[in-house]
Amino acid sequence: MALRFLFLLITFFGVLHAWELRPVVEPLPLAGSHFLEEAGIATFLKRLPLENPEGYHRLESLESQLREFNKNNVLQQQFWAVEIHPGTPVQDSDFYTTTATLRQEGSNIRIWVEDDSWSSGYVTQTEVDNIYNALAVATPSGSADPLQGIVQLERSHFGDPPNRAGDGIINFLLLDIRDGFDPDNGITSFIAGYFFSRDQLDTQYSNRMDLMYLDAYPGIQQPSGSRNPDGVLGTTAHELQHLIHYHYDRNEETWVNEGLSEIAAKICGYGLGNPGLYLDNPGVSLVEWNSELADYSRVGLWTFYLYEQYGARFIRTLTQNTAVGINGVNRTFQATGLTQTFDEALFSWFMANLVNDYAANSSLGYLDPELRNLRISKVPLSNFPTLIEETISPYSAAYYRFKGADTLFLDFFTELPNTIVFSRSATGTSTSLFPEGISEYALAGFNPDDDFYLIQPNLAGTAPLTLCAWAPQSLLGETLAHDDEEVDFFISTSGMAANRFSMPFSGGQITHLRFVNALSSGTQTLRLRGNAGGQPGGDLISPIQLTGEGHGNWVEVALEQPVTSLAAGDIFYVVLESTVLAYDQDNNPEGASLFNRNNDGWRALNEFTLSGSDQPLDGSWMLQARVEGGLTVSGPRDCNASPPSEIALLMAFPNPATETLPRIITSVTKAGEMQLRVYNALGQRVGEMRELLNGPGKNFRFNLSEIDNSAVANLASGVYFVRGTFRAGDGQELSTNTLRFVLVK
Repeated sequence: MALRFLFLLITFFGVLHAWELRPVVEPLPLAGSHFLEEAGIATFLKRLPLENPEGYHRLESLESQLREFNKNNVLQQQFWAVEIHPGTPVQDSDFYTTTATLRQEGSNIRIWVEDDSWSSGYVTQTEVDNIYNALAVATPSGSADPLQGIVQLERSHFGDPPNRAGDGIINFLLLDIRDGFDPDNGITSFIAGYFFSRDQLDTQYSNRMDLMYLDAYPGIQQPSGSRNPDGVLGTTAHELQHLIHYHYDRNEETWVNEGLSEIAAKICGYGLGNPGLYLDNPGVSLVEWNSELADYSRVGLWTFYLYEQYGARFIRTLTQNTAVGINGVNRTFQATGLTQTFDEALFSWFMANLVNDYAANSSLGYLDPELRNLRISKVPLSNFPTLIEETISPYSAAYYRFKGADTLFLDFFTELPNTIVFSRSATGTSTSLFPEGISEYALAGFNPDDDFYLIQPNLAGTAPLTLCAWAPQSLLGETLAHDDEEVDFFISTSGMAANRFSMPFSGGQITHLRFVNALSSGTQTLRLRGNAGGQPGGDLISPIQLTGEGHGNWVEVALEQPVTSLAAGDIFYVVLESTVLAYDQDNNPEGASLFNRNNDGWRALNEFTLSGSDQPLDGSWMLQARVEGGLTVSGPRDCNASPPSEIALLMAFPNPATETLPRIITSVTKAGEMQLRVYNALGQRVGEMRELLNGPGKNFRFNLSEIDNSAVANLASGVYFVRGTFRAGDGQELSTNTLRFVLVK
């Protein structure tokens, strides 16, 4: 599934004295293949004859009629189709047949249009010709080659479709996909297209051909009456990759397959869906899949990074490689003669999402203009000591930003390998990789004018991170905001949005402005204004013109000269002039968000209501200001953090382990003997080791590969478990938690 649009769009509407906002709901297109694969249709149909004989006989009758009709007709055919209702159990009534007529063919492409959609006016020959042109002739200017159509571009980048019918033809069926679309009752999403793997099988209720389904309403014919075949072509490009991938590898893990489909739309000129969703929340595992919009954002950005770094041949090989998941990526590196590994590429990607400077280092940034200005943005931690406690998901990264002065000290109470400090200043950037197993680190030259990031990649299993950050001098600072950092929807309009803030302390200076960029193209203007009778007054800085920076993502703009003219309590406004604005629905009773529509005067946002509602808009704009002051003496270097009170196994690293068993990192609170036992998936003990520990420690490590046991050395690939028993000097015996690890040989 791919959502090609992100948020509900609402348009400002009204005449003088009518301060309401009329909601204009844009249909949200979804791709349906994933829903069909999750529905368990094959199992359902296998059980149907016994559990619902009446439904089974109905489908058998339709199957017989379809075969007879198609045998006697050429330019008109009957097709099996499926109603798709995400989250609803499949029923026999979801399967139906529809009659369609061939309306265009050539270049091994046939376009069929459902007769009912043709007679309803959802599709005309103009749309058929436009779709054929996009499939066979030309793609938008942002594609990999605008002089090629979608089909040829995808064949060159991914491979050939299965050719199920043996005729070399890909069929495209334009129909009104039955998906429950009902905007009058709040159902605004629709299935824009799908590939159904059952059509590749020689079985009942299969069309037995290479077939793609494209939605006619509201995919082509919009509820407003306008027509826009481009609305389904991005989804078509996405789904075509699934068809091609099925040819080579039917068992690919979802995160890999969907990532390739996401970049298929990008390669064909239809953009990469909402990468900012991932950059705002990078702590989710790359390989975790929950069918959420953020999942597509994450795997699409990752796969496009691979495409830019390693080229089209790498992507084609990855598609056609029968190894799956992480193993498939590693096999692709080997097959294309590259020395990198999945872990190394992932590590570089984590850094690229923060640095994003392709010109300085091509592995640490994106070349494509759509992504060139996107990067991780974090509110700085500047009041020390600061305790950080977080559980980091596997194949994810945590980012922390610090501001202060003198020397930054980091005391680690748990251990993860691959800890990095990245700094950015007027003189350039630098990166430091901590030695493995470090428990304390001192970073000299901690300058409040620079940016310091701690990046904690996790290339193994779920792992805890506990550290205390401290510097002798804290930077008095505060990020002023009325929102909760999460956009609830975008508002399409023409005017200026403003948030009112008060300088929180004496000697404060405004150093940065932050906003969520809801505009994918075009120019918008960011302003900082003083107060004039409770409304935005004159400019405090020269207006900042922005074009396409970080669409869908938080954008932070550093002021060339901090504003130092405001005293404590002085009012100022962050103002954004744009045609699309990001809005947060959370309650803002201060009325501190304002709007000026077409220069007809400033009004509090809560004077507006949505059409059909008498509730004021009590939310706020996604506009923020960073205020910093002087340096202050920090509190004592003590976060009141201590090693875990329990005897604990913290992590197995690496996980998965290759060739040899992993290391086990433990935490103990007293001297004694630790005994570790390794078990297989059947619960059978396959090895053990003992070691005396002289006292408490944060990061005792045991190398399981050193177990003196020939059976362990000959273990096969699989899932294993480690459990420990700790015997203290006073005779107390404690059992640890159990760690799971995977061995791959």
